[in-house]
Amino acid sequence: VDPSGQWGLVADHNVYYRPGRTGADAGDLFLVDFQGNNQPNNEFCDDTTKCYKNLVAFRNFTNHEDNGIENNPNFVNASTADFHPQSSSPGIDEANSSATGWLETDVRGFHRHDYAGKVNGGTGTRSYDDIGPYEYDAVPGEITAVDVGYGKTTLAVSWIHQGDDGDVGTAATVDIDVNGTVRTVDALAAYNGQCEYFNVSACASYDVQLTLHEDDNGQSSQSDNYYASTFCTGNFIAECGLALLGGEESSAKRVEALVDYPLALSTPWPNPVREGGTFSYAIPRALGKVPYSMTLYDIAGRKALLVAAGSAKAGKHTLHVPFVTEGGAALSNGVYFLRLQIGGEVINRTVILAR
Repeated sequence: VDPSGQWGLVADHNVYYRPGRTGADAGDLFLVDFQGNNQPNNEFCDDTTKCYKNLVAFRNFTNHEDNGIENNPNFVNASTADFHPQSSSPGIDEANSSATGWLETDVRGFHRHDYAGKVNGGTGTRSYDDIGPYEYDAVPGEITAVDVGYGKTTLAVSWIHQGDDGDVGTAATVDIDVNGTVRTVDALAAYNGQCEYFNVSACASYDVQLTLHEDDNGQSSQSDNYYASTFCTGNFIAECGLALLGGEESSAKRVEALVDYPLALSTPWPNPVREGGTFSYAIPRALGKVPYSMTLYDIAGRKALLVAAGSAKAGKHTLHVPFVTEGGAALSNGVYFLRLQIGGEVINRTVILAR
């Protein structure tokens, strides 16, 4: 180890490997010290330059690494610094989760989980944490959340997927099918949100479905069907609902995707409105994909504008309502009602227009 290291360090729960050894030396220890120098003869040397042929010899002399492992770590590709473990990696479920400074998540922010393909050998509060920067993910690829945002002439299809990020050769693509037209894109790192924009026609309905393909094992996973109806008027631009990149943000979004909200429609902001108002509304899972409509009525009960209609998407949403007729003319000042109708449920909110 590095002679400048602090006294009192206890080495344990690490994986050691000396590549290129054959015969009786196969799997013997290899170490590069903290100065970046290969130790003599590829042996394990302490701060007195005493070297050990293998981990057993080092353990017997120093009382370190009682739980150390001497084996090929089987990273996906160490030569390109891809240190994701594979299913055969010896460090899976072998870490000490109570070690000082140990994190509840790996470097991506992904939670530790127990790999069913191996008996737990770790210690601490959890016996299944993995040695190394990345937690092994043996979950088959799956589209876990989808959002289809819509404007007047745009769709924004965003999604979150999880997948097996371990085995050599793992690669994935996502097919996005919009009314029979398929666009294929590379899937980014597991759990990250991605988004694709589509130019579409106004005042039209669209059926969207996603399929995740894993190249290493030929598996594929198909999402549910999602529906969207573009606006007939206004200049609305579709927004990406799940386009959050990065482990912690994506983790938060995955949690949000699991929340079931009650049916709700807010009052507008601002109120009174001048040109248009912004509403938020929530659709419970039980009413997801159920036909709905959002309609603006005047004080006499006459329909002033069909704001939105189609198959509802479960979750929280924000909607900007322009106070114009379906022909695009400005509405007169006065009292209006925005009505949300879905599955036999009706919610009205009062709006005052004062230009």
